[in-house]
Amino acid sequence: MYLDSLPAWKNPQGTFVMGGDACHPMLPYLAQGANSSLEDGAALGFLLGKAKSKDRVRDALQMYEMIRKERGEEIGRETFRQRDTLHLPDGPAQEARDFILISQLGAIDIKPDFPSRWNCPKVQAWLFGYDTYREAREAWERNPF
Repeated sequence: MYLDSLPAWKNPQGTFVMGGDACHPMLPYLAQGANSSLEDGAALGFLLGKAKSKDRVRDALQMYEMIRKERGEEIGRETFRQRDTLHLPDGPAQEARDFILISQLGAIDIKPDFPSRWNCPKVQAWLFGYDTYREAREAWERNPF
């Protein structure tokens, strides 16, 4: 069973917010569910720390959704890409995938569009090079509430 990401992660009143799989569920193919939840918590904690009055909590939640929603949803899409790659039916596409995987065994310099999202340098850099605090800080500096 799978649910799409929710259209909104907070209520309009700014009194309720969600993070992690509650708002951007993902398949287990990249082992990023808990990681993205921690990213959500870090961003939310930073931004709520900037809300110096109750009136600003809604602004913090709006900014949280703005900076986290796209990334959470894209990680979810990457999990589908990984699933699709791993579960190809026997045939030409599966054989082409297997050829690429075998040709890169033990390689130091894996090609950027490597079919395994776990090993793809582009995906690894994007997943593991992300700085949640920097993203939250820069968003807040552009538009302090």
